[in-house]
Amino acid sequence: MPDNGTGTGRGRPLRIASWNVLYGNDACDRIGDFLDATDADIAALQELSQPHLDHIEALGRWHVIRSVDQTGPGGSTFLGIVSKVSAISRRVVDLASVRRPRRSPYAHLTASSATQSVLSAQFAFDGKPLQVMNVHLTCATSPEGRRQERAAAIQALAADAPAVILGDFNAMARRWISAAFAIPFRYGPRDLWFDELAEVTEWAAGLGFVGSVDGVTFPRLGLQLDQAFVRGTTVASAHILKRRFGSDHRPVVVDLVV
Repeated sequence: MPDNGTGTGRGRPLRIASWNVLYGNDACDRIGDFLDATDADIAALQELSQPHLDHIEALGRWHVIRSVDQTGPGGSTFLGIVSKVSAISRRVVDLASVRRPRRSPYAHLTASSATQSVLSAQFAFDGKPLQVMNVHLTCATSPEGRRQERAAAIQALAADAPAVILGDFNAMARRWISAAFAIPFRYGPRDLWFDELAEVTEWAAGLGFVGSVDGVTFPRLGLQLDQAFVRGTTVASAHILKRRFGSDHRPVVVDLVV
């Protein structure tokens, strides 16, 4: 993929990955397998359990920062930014107070709960800054709820600086499937007839970002829910892995030149 207009195309190679690990992914060694297989310099992970985090830290090869992803009867899951080098700083944006449309009584039939935060970290490579933002938008809400979450998330974004926004955007609204979510999550009439992934891409473009991959990342429904949006640096290559390492999501891997 060509430079998005602000990178130079010359510099240090850097691999970044994003993966929703699935909170019920009980084989913790698969997390280590993923990190080894991708050889990512930085990985943005969603739905991490405490055992997942304990396993990564026990490997002793990674710097880990975290924030609460979701909370439920089974406890909390976490967002994690896992890196080979330490971050200069971190920032957490609280999403717990975001006003989402009230869910119907049927929503409890899903295992998903509301996302609690967005996690951001600032890095420097050869003196050049790079911000990495890890996002996991709420599945069990309407597109309007996710719009409110995106609006809140950009509080963590440094204006015009090189950055990557990675994660699971849960862009569930598509014409052929939205009716299944309309009652549980109170979709509005407009939500039944538009492409939410296109809306997310337009939102990112308005902030100066371009998407890096195109394809199915959630095979169960044949949807692309995961993406890596890049600004101010060059994408050398990007792809969606077929191997899921025990998750229901396929990982996204992006090679940058910073």
